[in-house]
Amino acid sequence: MDGYLLEKQVQCTIITPLRIGIGGQLPPHLISVGVNHRTLPAELGIEVAVHCRSIFLQSNIDDMHVNNLWIEVHPLCDTSYQC
Repeated sequence: MDGYLLEKQVQCTIITPLRIGIGGQLPPHLISVGVNHRTLPAELGIEVAVHCRSIFLQSNIDDMHVNNLWIEVHPLCDTSYQC
Protein backbone atom coordinates (compact mmCIF):
# COMPACT_ATOMS: atom_id res chain seq x y z
CA MET A 1 0.00 0.00 0.00
CA ASP A 2 2.85 2.35 0.83
CA GLY A 3 4.37 1.84 -2.63
CA TYR A 4 1.06 2.65 -4.29
CA LEU A 5 0.64 5.83 -2.23
CA LEU A 6 4.17 6.91 -3.19
CA GLU A 7 3.48 6.13 -6.86
CA LYS A 8 0.35 8.33 -6.77
CA GLN A 9 2.36 11.05 -4.96
CA VAL A 10 -0.10 11.08 -2.06
CA GLN A 11 1.37 13.26 0.71
CA CYS A 12 0.62 11.02 3.72
CA THR A 13 1.12 12.21 7.25
CA ILE A 14 -0.16 9.11 9.03
CA ILE A 15 -1.60 5.65 8.34
CA THR A 16 -3.63 4.36 11.28
CA PRO A 17 -5.47 1.07 11.75
CA LEU A 18 -8.75 1.52 13.63
CA ARG A 19 -11.65 -0.56 14.80
CA ILE A 20 -14.64 1.50 15.91
CA GLY A 21 -17.96 -0.07 16.81
CA ILE A 22 -20.69 -0.72 19.33
CA GLY A 23 -19.98 -2.99 22.30
CA GLY A 24 -20.84 -6.62 21.65
CA GLN A 25 -20.58 -6.24 17.87
CA LEU A 26 -17.50 -7.00 15.80
CA PRO A 27 -16.90 -3.91 13.62
CA PRO A 28 -14.92 -3.98 10.35
CA HIS A 29 -11.29 -2.98 10.34
CA LEU A 30 -10.54 0.51 9.06
CA ILE A 31 -7.31 1.98 7.74
CA SER A 32 -7.26 5.78 7.98
CA VAL A 33 -4.83 7.50 5.64
CA GLY A 34 -4.04 11.05 6.75
CA VAL A 35 -3.05 13.30 3.85
CA ASN A 36 -1.82 16.87 3.83
CA HIS A 37 -4.73 19.27 3.63
CA ARG A 38 -5.74 20.22 0.06
CA THR A 39 -3.16 17.93 -1.62
CA LEU A 40 -5.53 15.15 -2.71
CA PRO A 41 -8.43 16.04 -5.02
CA ALA A 42 -11.69 14.24 -4.21
CA GLU A 43 -11.66 12.18 -7.42
CA LEU A 44 -8.13 10.91 -6.77
CA GLY A 45 -8.97 10.35 -3.10
CA ILE A 46 -11.78 7.97 -4.05
CA GLU A 47 -9.51 6.18 -6.53
CA VAL A 48 -6.78 5.82 -3.89
CA ALA A 49 -9.15 4.49 -1.21
CA VAL A 50 -10.74 1.97 -3.60
CA HIS A 51 -7.35 0.78 -4.86
CA CYS A 52 -5.95 0.43 -1.32
CA ARG A 53 -8.99 -1.67 -0.40
CA SER A 54 -8.38 -3.84 -3.49
CA ILE A 55 -4.85 -4.53 -2.19
CA PHE A 56 -6.43 -6.11 0.91
CA LEU A 57 -8.99 -8.00 -1.19
CA GLN A 58 -6.16 -9.51 -3.28
CA SER A 59 -4.85 -10.99 -0.03
CA ASN A 60 -8.31 -12.37 0.85
CA ILE A 61 -8.84 -9.73 3.55
CA ASP A 62 -12.42 -8.69 2.90
CA ASP A 63 -13.37 -6.93 6.15
CA MET A 64 -11.01 -3.97 5.69
CA HIS A 65 -12.18 -0.48 4.77
CA VAL A 66 -9.99 2.50 3.81
CA ASN A 67 -10.71 6.18 4.26
CA ASN A 68 -8.70 9.32 3.59
CA LEU A 69 -8.62 12.19 6.05
CA TRP A 70 -7.37 15.68 5.34
CA ILE A 71 -4.93 16.54 8.09
CA GLU A 72 -3.56 19.99 8.78
CA VAL A 73 -0.67 20.13 11.24
CA HIS A 74 0.00 23.20 13.37
CA PRO A 75 2.93 23.51 15.77
CA LEU A 76 1.88 23.59 19.43
CA CYS A 77 4.55 26.10 20.34
CA ASP A 78 6.96 28.63 18.90
CA THR A 79 9.80 26.69 17.25
CA SER A 80 12.37 29.27 18.39
CA TYR A 81 12.51 27.61 21.82
CA GLN A 82 12.18 24.06 23.10
CA CYS A 83 8.67 22.98 24.15
